[in-house]
Amino acid sequence: MTFRLCPTLLIAVLLCSALPACKKFPELEVSEAQFDNKTPYPKFVPLDILLKEPEATITDEVENNLTSRRDTLQDTPVASSEQAEKANDPVLDRLDALNARREAQAAADPIIDDALRKRMEGGINPPMLPE
Repeated sequence: MTFRLCPTLLIAVLLCSALPACKKFPELEVSEAQFDNKTPYPKFVPLDILLKEPEATITDEVENNLTSRRDTLQDTPVASSEQAEKANDPVLDRLDALNARREAQAAADPIIDDALRKRMEGGINPPMLPE
């Protein structure tokens, strides 16, 4: 089987493949002068130091602030479900209206009619082999 390439297709593919070469890369922030042949390799850090848990850096001021916020949140009363129902939240009212509308539509126009539901409740009957 032989393939014949159209010259215009070949030129288009070559031009498209050359486009990434025009990408301008950002300059490196580190100059090559900092790293020459005489620059020593970085020292290895022992694994124990890397795996050690860091020391706490919370100051007394931050700890007091967090403690007061925690106490304030714990002292805030939680609204009961009765209070939430009485709040007249427009979002909750809209959700209730949409749920009621969906239920009304489902009752008026069921997707599964009674005959199909009865057949589905019967399940799948395996074929019986003749005796």
